[in-house]
Amino acid sequence: MDGDGPKRQRTPEEKVIRVAPSSSSVRRSLADGEAQYLAAAIAKLDSLEYGDPAEFVFDRSGRAAARRSNLRELWVPPTFRTADERNVERDINALWTTTEQCAVVIGHPGYGKSTLARFLTTRFAQEFLASKLDRFAFYVPLASLKLKDRTNQRAIVECALRAVELELDEGALLELEKSLKTATLIFDGLDELPLTHGTGDQIPTRIEAAALIRSVNIPNNESFRTGGLSTIVTSRVADWHEDDRTKIRPAALFEISNFSPEQAREAVVRWHDVAIGLRAEEGLDTADLEKRKLDVASAISTNSELGAVCLTPLMLNILQTIYSDESRDIPSSVSQLCLRAVDRLFIKKHLFGEQKLLVTEHASWILDALAEAAFTAQERLVQGGTKILTDEDLRRVSKNTCRLSEATLFETRENLITSIAAHIRRGHGILPPLRRNEYDFAHNVFREVLAGYALAKRPVTQRRGYALLEKWHPPIRYWAGLRAASEEGKNEINAFVGELRGGPGSRTIEAALARAEMLSEVVSVTHGQNLMRDLKQRILATQSELLKWLSRRSLPFSKRMRNGDLLGTLGDPRLEAEFSSRLFWLETGPRQIGRSTNHITRITKYSSVPASPPIKGMLSRYALSAFLVTNAEYKQFLDDGGYKQREHWQSAEGWTWASGDDDFRNAVLNRARDVAPTHLTSEVLGQRLIAEDFPDQCERMIKRSSPMYWSAPSHNRPNQPVVGVNWWEALAYASWIDARLRKEGKLDKGQQVRLPTEAEWESVARQLSGDNPYPWTEGAPYENAHLRAAESNEEARALRPCAVGLFPFNSSGLHDIVGNVWEWTLSKAKPYSEEAFRQEADVCGLDDRVARGSSWLSSEIEAAEITFRSFDPPYNAYEDLGIRLCVAERGK
Repeated sequence: MDGDGPKRQRTPEEKVIRVAPSSSSVRRSLADGEAQYLAAAIAKLDSLEYGDPAEFVFDRSGRAAARRSNLRELWVPPTFRTADERNVERDINALWTTTEQCAVVIGHPGYGKSTLARFLTTRFAQEFLASKLDRFAFYVPLASLKLKDRTNQRAIVECALRAVELELDEGALLELEKSLKTATLIFDGLDELPLTHGTGDQIPTRIEAAALIRSVNIPNNESFRTGGLSTIVTSRVADWHEDDRTKIRPAALFEISNFSPEQAREAVVRWHDVAIGLRAEEGLDTADLEKRKLDVASAISTNSELGAVCLTPLMLNILQTIYSDESRDIPSSVSQLCLRAVDRLFIKKHLFGEQKLLVTEHASWILDALAEAAFTAQERLVQGGTKILTDEDLRRVSKNTCRLSEATLFETRENLITSIAAHIRRGHGILPPLRRNEYDFAHNVFREVLAGYALAKRPVTQRRGYALLEKWHPPIRYWAGLRAASEEGKNEINAFVGELRGGPGSRTIEAALARAEMLSEVVSVTHGQNLMRDLKQRILATQSELLKWLSRRSLPFSKRMRNGDLLGTLGDPRLEAEFSSRLFWLETGPRQIGRSTNHITRITKYSSVPASPPIKGMLSRYALSAFLVTNAEYKQFLDDGGYKQREHWQSAEGWTWASGDDDFRNAVLNRARDVAPTHLTSEVLGQRLIAEDFPDQCERMIKRSSPMYWSAPSHNRPNQPVVGVNWWEALAYASWIDARLRKEGKLDKGQQVRLPTEAEWESVARQLSGDNPYPWTEGAPYENAHLRAAESNEEARALRPCAVGLFPFNSSGLHDIVGNVWEWTLSKAKPYSEEAFRQEADVCGLDDRVARGSSWLSSEIEAAEITFRSFDPPYNAYEDLGIRLCVAERGK
């Protein structure tokens, strides 16, 4: 089955750094300069730069933090993608296995590049002092490097000392220069340097810094280390690729990935456990923090939009930091999260410091200036320009938002403008300086939310023009999120949505999506409660409008996907209909499955279940459900305690697994690991996994009590198909829904809900296809289904499940019979025989079961055809394998 997704390796503390023992004797005596530097580096760098739990515990009371939290207690190591394995996630130990002397670590803003550099520096120091390593590391933030009138060695050492706030005499400096020969140099922030010199600049250009780093890596350089990993360099992704003159070669390239849901949960636990420990040391109650930990973990696992944004260390730390006031709910939307973060980091954090007077008297002006800066950056970006802001931009917006009377003294006015601009330039973790006179928002959502805040001050006619432009949809959405918290704001949104329903451009897909974006934010912020009648009617009208757009074959894939996501938030009317009305019936009659020749495939697994020869048989009347089982539907099974209801687990093996029997799970785990090379071939071919990842992947697949990807923001929208379920879970859900419908009187006595056999599945697909190999009569596969392998245009390569039923390939009302996710069947993976037409199955044992229908992740082109077969053992689960239900006569 093609469906496991990029591998996320576990990162327990003992795996963080694994360095081979030194071949030379370990140094145990230190020169004075080395000892002082190592002590200062550990004291200064072994903590988070932003979002320390100590600030949360102490600062709220107006006291300075008693101490900083240790980084090693908080930090969740990142995973990387390497230049030669772009789709495989590697853990931090990949840094130490590179044969290059230089490792370049690139990442997007907020991905934790500097935190990684700080952690590595302190970990090197601790391991060196404990005689576990033969070298330590110098932390060299390049934005503070000064080359003028200095040798490279002196410039590096001085920069490293400034970074840890240490001053040493000439003798100690000379000692440390000698240490460069055996140290690893960590050059942080190549992207923070300018490409060219400005007036009076002492810091080097990026080109000069790159030349210095290359000189460190020249073999046999007498001034620097000659073997092993001598340098680590960090940079933003875009800046690394901007100019070949700044590239460092040879070097091993590692790109930091965003957090997996598992990493995010681990980060939440670590952060709160440290905060709880600090509270306990103060003799304070920690019950609220225990609840808070659950609240944060729940928010990022159940709110798809919020969860997706918080899959970076920066945004997750911001969420944890600003959710501090027990009288306020955790932010339920991205707009709320960002605005609270700005309020906390630009205003409230400074109420007890030097900026107290400024933030007390002019908080609204500071926020307005920041919003206008974001609006400027967004407008430039939409017009094809840069989103980078300059000192001049920040002063201009500060000047424009200072609402002083004309009678105010010129000097007073200028001083205030300068103070506001200077306060904004400090960045506060949200608008960090990139390099000389340049600034960028640490995450795009800050720019978009604040641009939305600025939109609120624009005339309605101007705002309308922006709403009709697709690239302005995020700010328009966040404007609604910021306004939705009040009744006045909801009235304003209601009026503006109505304004967009008439006039020029109102009947375009952009206008429809703009209306849906705003209303979905209202639903997120208010949880759908206490909405005025007009807004409820707007939502109903927008739902209907989105469904009409989905019926158009010409709708581009990206807009089709977004349409489905918005229906997931607003509510998908198609899924609210009675189950009995969402069935596709096939009458009793003769049927044929199979084909005369086997499919062409690169993968032995698929070849082992041939689709030939064709075979005929008789099937009694039955129906398939029009849609795949969705997350919203499966959640009802979970909420009802379905995993603990023995009557729904139809095989002894399934119940033993569901009940958590350790012996059985371990036995199944061993089997899963044995057959992993067979079932994960596609993932290896697509460079999504490597063989060493198989054991961990199998353990996560077996040892769980909910769907495998239940907490993944890209997979858990209500109207997406449930995935990551094994065959036993699919059987149990079918039994549970059968019992529920029977209890409600919505199922005939002679009928039964179950999984379809593969003959039933293929017969329905043939009914839809005519003489075509696909279950539609016109158009290419990528126009009719979410199929990666069959998609001919790059736009359609979205590597996640889409909402169910986004492709109107026929008038049957049946959706996703091919594409989106594979579908479990009752049938055993055997060659075709008369038994294939039996409409019942033996559910006991560990026999492999057939899956049909291909998926968003399938690697084989012919998998889109209705005769293509796949199979898996009943304990396997993937991110592209789900459930479709069948209704048939009981016992058939």
